[in-house]
Amino acid sequence: MALNVDAAGAMTAAIVAAGDGILWNDVSAAGTTASTKKMTPAEFQAWVVAMALTWTGKATFSAGAAITPASTPATTEVGYLGSPVLTTLDSGNVAPALADCGKTFYHTDGNARNFTIPANGSVAFPLGTVLCLVNENGGANVSIIITTDTLRWGSSTGTRTLAANGTATLIKVASTVWRLTGDGIT
Repeated sequence: MALNVDAAGAMTAAIVAAGDGILWNDVSAAGTTASTKKMTPAEFQAWVVAMALTWTGKATFSAGAAITPASTPATTEVGYLGSPVLTTLDSGNVAPALADCGKTFYHTDGNARNFTIPANGSVAFPLGTVLCLVNENGGANVSIIITTDTLRWGSSTGTRTLAANGTATLIKVASTVWRLTGDGIT
């Protein structure tokens, strides 16, 4: 079931799956059904296309469904599948914040920098958080520092160094455990 709500928050229509079809209920200001029309799924799809309706809000898709945006999404839009690039490492040492989940930290200058993963007790990144680092040609080393949590790279743990032309991906796999992978790491 889906509800349409106007700008004032009043319900204006409801769509309800009904066996072999879809019921479209126009709803009065008092919240009662003013009229009902039953459509097959194909009729409903044709009606949506004909009305040039724009859907907003939450949608649920079955396995294998594809989403094609009407235009190229901005890197800050919901559903963007890229990793927005930040150049904050060129300005100084970095300790990522929750707002940095899924982002790439890009380092190009000749100054050595620290990338410090905060303790889970101070910044509780959700499990599955991904943080990427790129140390470009000419960039000085970036130290990937872990505070009180655990950073695993292969079978070893602890602080690591990312050399020029290196890339690293950090993935949070448990509340206090991060995994590191990439190239140019020592």
